[in-house]
Amino acid sequence: MALRSRPATLLVLTVALVASCVVASVGTSGPAAAQGTVTVSIQGKGTVTGPGITCTESAGSDCSEFYANEPCEDTPPPCFQPPEVELTAAADRDGFVFDHFDDCPLVSGRTCTLLVSIPRTVSAVFRDVAAPSVGLTDPPNGLVLGPAVPMLPLGASATDNAGVVKVEFLVRDVMVLARTSPPFTGTFNTSSLAGGPATVRARAYDAAGNVAESAARTVTIDRTPPSVVITGPDGDTFGPGSTQTWAFSVSDLTSVTARCSVTPSGSPASFGPCSAGTAGHSVTDLPGGTYELRTEMTDAVGNVVQPSRRTFVIDATPPETSVVAGPADGSVLTTRSVSFGVTSDDVGADLGCRLYRSGTAVPAFVPCPAATPFSASGLQDGSYVFEARAVDAVGNVDPTPVARTFSVDATPPALSVAKKPKRVVKVRKRKAKVRLAFSSEPGSTLRCSLDGAAYTPCASSVAFKVKRGKHRLSVVAVDAAGNVSPTLTISWKVKRVHKRH
Repeated sequence: MALRSRPATLLVLTVALVASCVVASVGTSGPAAAQGTVTVSIQGKGTVTGPGITCTESAGSDCSEFYANEPCEDTPPPCFQPPEVELTAAADRDGFVFDHFDDCPLVSGRTCTLLVSIPRTVSAVFRDVAAPSVGLTDPPNGLVLGPAVPMLPLGASATDNAGVVKVEFLVRDVMVLARTSPPFTGTFNTSSLAGGPATVRARAYDAAGNVAESAARTVTIDRTPPSVVITGPDGDTFGPGSTQTWAFSVSDLTSVTARCSVTPSGSPASFGPCSAGTAGHSVTDLPGGTYELRTEMTDAVGNVVQPSRRTFVIDATPPETSVVAGPADGSVLTTRSVSFGVTSDDVGADLGCRLYRSGTAVPAFVPCPAATPFSASGLQDGSYVFEARAVDAVGNVDPTPVARTFSVDATPPALSVAKKPKRVVKVRKRKAKVRLAFSSEPGSTLRCSLDGAAYTPCASSVAFKVKRGKHRLSVVAVDAAGNVSPTLTISWKVKRVHKRH
């Protein structure tokens, strides 16, 4: 039976030989007699055999035998002598080996020889030489422990031929826990240990002092927070509707939990799961303002990386666009070229311009840097629209592009004679009255010069009283845009004729 809390007991075989021999003198009244009882006990585990004896550590009736009345060899009856008994230690078994006999006067190897002349007791001692068998059941090999998980589970399975009396657990070769009875389990708080690998072993003892040690397992005391590298926006500016993405590179002995917070700068953090776990985080469509990303990484055993911070700006304010040079809105141009200068209140904005004829397809904006006026030439008569728009560096677009409309009228008005005098006007008086009429485009005004005089406004129908001689009327039409027609010249002569009698 296995013994747990006391040293292993070696069973003792005791052989008691009780012998008596009464040798009667020749001529006495009674016969000679020799008799006795042999008792055997075993210490440890073993077997002793002899005539009528097969004794084990279990004892019982086979451990005693009575011997008597052995005749003398040279003397005829009624002479009797003590019987001679040999006890032999059987083969070793169960981890015990024969050591010696106690209370035996004659021992040779594994044999005890007795003359049963008196009652005798003999013990056979078998010594336990088998070490226990022991193996770790806990901790798992490779277990990682840290601030949040400091308790190291310890467990061992141990057996022995005569029973295990103690199991010790060693961490880094220092005994941290002992158990004297099954189950051989417990825990050890690793909070006091320095970080790094730690070997764990179990050591088992039996009552005979035999010791065995288990194979080692290795655990790690983790005192190191996760290693984290973050790439992504930091100090950058973005436009509205944009997405900000950060990538994480995380390494640790254990799994890591990532938490992220994106809040306006100066506001408390609001941590939650990162959108891509330990791979990264993204936010999108934030309103205008300055923001701060904070991250917190915690490994499976409680080591924490303190929050890192990254700032960025969402610029949601569009730029304003202005026209600083060029025709005023509603102008009428008499040239076929035009030039506009544009600028923006955002000096870094890109400027775009477009010019198109009213009623035609609206073209795309083309770049028109502030330093270079936007110019167009070869314009046909008609109405035009000029627009300019600024787009800032993050994509904010001026929602109300500045616009100017103008017209091009670069065609002189047509001018024709509707009525004019004859080439020779005959009169009997000193002066003649002549009438002229002109036709021009609607809205035009006429200017006339008679005989080289200064041009003055004139109607489309005019009359002059002129003296005898040669005369010339020069007429031009001026349209609403100020275009002047080619000069129309009408010449005639006034001649006096005499009356016939």
